[in-house]
Amino acid sequence: MIGIAIPNVPTLAASPFTLLGTIASQTFTEQDAGASIIAFDGTTINQQAIVPGAPFFDYLYSNPNKTIQLTLRRTDGSEQSVELPPQPSKSLGVRFAIGPIIALVENGPAAKAGMQVGDIIQSYAEVSEPDAYGMATDLVGAKEIVKVTVKRGEGDDAQIVELAITPAASPQTLPPNQSIAGEIAINAVGFAYQPLPIISKLIGSTDSGENTEAGENETLLQAGDEINEIQLVSSLTGNETLNDERFKLIMDQLREGWEITPIATLNTLVETIQLLPEGTQLKVIASRPATNKVIESTLVVSSDNRNQFERGIAFTPTESIQQATSIGSALTLGVKEGYRRFNDVIRFLRMLPRGKIKLRHVGGPLEIVNIAKNEAEKGISPQLMFLTMLSMNLAILNFLPIPALDGGHMVFLIYELVAGKRANEQLEFRLTLAGVLALLLLMVVVFANDILRHL
Repeated sequence: MIGIAIPNVPTLAASPFTLLGTIASQTFTEQDAGASIIAFDGTTINQQAIVPGAPFFDYLYSNPNKTIQLTLRRTDGSEQSVELPPQPSKSLGVRFAIGPIIALVENGPAAKAGMQVGDIIQSYAEVSEPDAYGMATDLVGAKEIVKVTVKRGEGDDAQIVELAITPAASPQTLPPNQSIAGEIAINAVGFAYQPLPIISKLIGSTDSGENTEAGENETLLQAGDEINEIQLVSSLTGNETLNDERFKLIMDQLREGWEITPIATLNTLVETIQLLPEGTQLKVIASRPATNKVIESTLVVSSDNRNQFERGIAFTPTESIQQATSIGSALTLGVKEGYRRFNDVIRFLRMLPRGKIKLRHVGGPLEIVNIAKNEAEKGISPQLMFLTMLSMNLAILNFLPIPALDGGHMVFLIYELVAGKRANEQLEFRLTLAGVLALLLLMVVVFANDILRHL
């Protein structure tokens, strides 16, 4: 996870092209695998544009409550029109509080209206009790002026400020809640905020249907409680989506106990809940700041009256292939690729001693064979590209000034050239022995990593 989202093209993946249990899985058929979306609600996608899919993704994520008419061009060349309804949401029967504004688009709609980082939204439009995810759904496609009330400052210095935000035509090519950092960013209004794991309102039932707006009951969840951990309780048999390898890590985390952290964000947890079948029971551990109590409750996954931004379509990542048209261009591209791979290895070696790369990320012969196999399955060109990287890796490592490697021998030869005599044989022997031992230790580490990785 490096904080960069891979841009997609409006083409369905070959397999799997939908998530099971979603609207997309009910809409598309096997004949639609690999199909390209060429139009949406009467708007033709310009395939010659620099980023052809941008208008479509903006429309998709800006209209979560709308049924969209799609025109597909299948792999056999035929065209097909389908209706893609909204994706109903699932929840645990709670609404989450809105955190302070953490970022503003420079000279964007909210900044021009006078909003400041640190403001806390109290109301917007006609909504007097806003929550983090409901506000994102309501404002993502805003086109009219939005009146917003914010709280600015703390304690006695706090003040209520009313703002009028004029939305801008800023493309929303990713869902507002799709952020590795865990914030919600709404492009049309130009601000981002952090959803808080604090219950702002209870809308459903917990504890086998006994918990509502709890009032005086100290054993049940209440508005203001902060959710700290959620753990899977009931069995998940029968839900084929959960057998998908893409979700294995997050489902394992949910079984062990999901603690909401900057890494395991509330956004990710909410998205994970969408994968669970209705009726799934989750144990919730929450804290109550007012009384310093820890509350344990059982929540049940149920349908919600809201819709999701994602509708279960698996799109194809953007890919561009450079192909030589002559021997000269082939040599030029080869030199460029060799130079790029050379810099990749140098950058890796610089990051390693600074702790930017962990030893567990280093692979040995088994990992090389595994990667080579994967690249070979893609064709001769990817395999040759991998061999380029491997060759650069071996060349650079071999010329490192480590005794026992060619680089170490070059150091001794340079000393002999400068000093006019050979280095002390005993010192040379000890340094070479130390280099051999270091290399053997490195071999043990990479072999151990390989074995643990492929067990």
